[in-house]
Amino acid sequence: MLRIITAILISASMLFSQFGLSSSELNFGSVLVGSTNTLSLNIASSLDQNITINPVNFFEVSHFEFFMADGDNEDILITFVPPSGITLNTYLVISSDAGYQQVVELVAVGINNLEGSISGVISAQYSPYNVTKDVIVEENNTLVIEPGVELLFSPNTLLIVEGDLIAHGNPNGLIKFLASNEDSSYK
Repeated sequence: MLRIITAILISASMLFSQFGLSSSELNFGSVLVGSTNTLSLNIASSLDQNITINPVNFFEVSHFEFFMADGDNEDILITFVPPSGITLNTYLVISSDAGYQQVVELVAVGINNLEGSISGVISAQYSPYNVTKDVIVEENNTLVIEPGVELLFSPNTLLIVEGDLIAHGNPNGLIKFLASNEDSSYK
């Protein structure tokens, strides 16, 4: 009887140790729409096996299928690409051809809020943007606002330009600075 229980425990131990993960949760935080955030997940293999990672919407994975030998470690890069203002709490499923499966919780928030020091390009593709606190283009920085961008300003917020602001709209792509609350006016 003791041998049977021991054999069951050893079998269960082998089943649950086919590969290990460096984390059971990856928190990408708040990511501005049009930007990305990449985190790393390490997989450690305890036997020869093929690993498959099932894709999840709004996340890119460096590789989905690969072979791991006993003792191998593989770093997987997972990138959150927010399509819009969105809050996600989803799961990445990782499985092996040896019949083992684990999940990693993915937590991420896509935001369209602008605040604080900013430079780079504000893309029309992800417009409109909410200006929730003062936005500052600091000295020696450049902010480019593409045609078609709408900036919705919360009450009492400012766009302060100490550097360069390039905003070239056109008749088919106006750049709009608007109040976020239709009942108030932007000054």
